[in-house]
Amino acid sequence: PADHPALGPAGQAAQDRPVTPLCLDLTDREEQVIRLIAEGCGMREIAQALGITEGTVKAHREHVRAKLRARNQAHAVNIWRDIRDEAAVG
Repeated sequence: PADHPALGPAGQAAQDRPVTPLCLDLTDREEQVIRLIAEGCGMREIAQALGITEGTVKAHREHVRAKLRARNQAHAVNIWRDIRDEAAVG
């Protein structure tokens, strides 16, 4: 997988970024996908950065949306950011 600013080498989550609380039950890959979506990356760019297909990216995106009980992708990003920010403060 290609390096990306949101990821470390070989798709590893950057160590200096806050992590979503485990209570959301997001997998590491789902966390990476929602982080990249939040940064404005498209499906193709995410797929290339993570070394997976666009179809797999879309599946992860839908899993995140369902787990966060979001109405759509933008809502999922907003919910994820709110939870991430709360975790960083508290």
